[in-house]
Amino acid sequence: MAHQEVRTICMRDCPDACSIIATVDQGRVIRQRGDPDHGVTRGFLCARGNAYLKRQYDPARLLYPHRRTSRGWERLSWESALDLIAEKLGQYRDTYGPRSILVVNYSGMRGWLAKVLTRLFWAHVGGVTMSRGGLSIETLGAAQTADFGGDGTHAPEDLANSRAFVLWGKNVAVTHLHWTAFITDARKRGAPLLVIDPVRTATAKQADRFYQLRPGTDGILALGVARRLLERQAADDVFLTQHTAGFEAYRRLAFAHSLDDVAQATDLSVAQIEEIADCYATTRPVATLIGLGPSYWTYGGATVRLIDALAALSGNIGVAGGGASTSFFRPPL
Repeated sequence: MAHQEVRTICMRDCPDACSIIATVDQGRVIRQRGDPDHGVTRGFLCARGNAYLKRQYDPARLLYPHRRTSRGWERLSWESALDLIAEKLGQYRDTYGPRSILVVNYSGMRGWLAKVLTRLFWAHVGGVTMSRGGLSIETLGAAQTADFGGDGTHAPEDLANSRAFVLWGKNVAVTHLHWTAFITDARKRGAPLLVIDPVRTATAKQADRFYQLRPGTDGILALGVARRLLERQAADDVFLTQHTAGFEAYRRLAFAHSLDDVAQATDLSVAQIEEIADCYATTRPVATLIGLGPSYWTYGGATVRLIDALAALSGNIGVAGGGASTSFFRPPL
């Protein structure tokens, strides 16, 4: 029987969802390669994606359910495991009520079919306690929803339209490999890459300008940049009038801190703050890419919103090559 080629995607917990061409022989994948016809991933797989078959067919991979006993882990049949789970769920539901069961779902469940069927199953159990939030991108998503009504991330292909990039705590060379090709295309046409990060990451090493700020001070830096844009009268007044609310309160917040105060708080110089402001003031469109790092600190959501505000202040919202992009966040079902 001839080998069969099947188009599929990478199943790792990663937003890129790389397109893959798998070669199948008698029900077993014997080779895989990136799909060159995919418009974003363009036939490229990361190191983990390329090594996926080693993990898939590793002799140590668990293929059956196990139960921990006083003698250690023992293997169960699928039927026995399902019976045990059903027995325990029924016991706690009948004894303590269905809300005594806590269900924790997270980012590994990306398919809508799995999400819908999961909700349906727990509804039939009687209505359980569901977890909300998480420990990763949720703060970013909440901030973007508050600012834009939803995720404001542009499609990766749109990065090729950018005239400059300002990355706030985002290491795209590692975490978003398939964005880098579009960034590289724009840089070949002269678009500078500015990286703001406490860590000299792989992306920072490739940047035209690297600003190594004190951890957790992205928010006050964004206010300092905003103050300088307002002082230079470099704000997009038409956009601010037509599409924003609370601008005067935001202006007062920006002018509450001098550039010297911002420089002292962030470990950057006033000249460096001026450089970032100059990028936003003189270049358009500017793509602002925000990573998880700024959102992990106290008031992380507010920090992301202050960075979002720079994109709005400089007229980079709703334009090709602009935006304040995070990741492909989708609200939970």
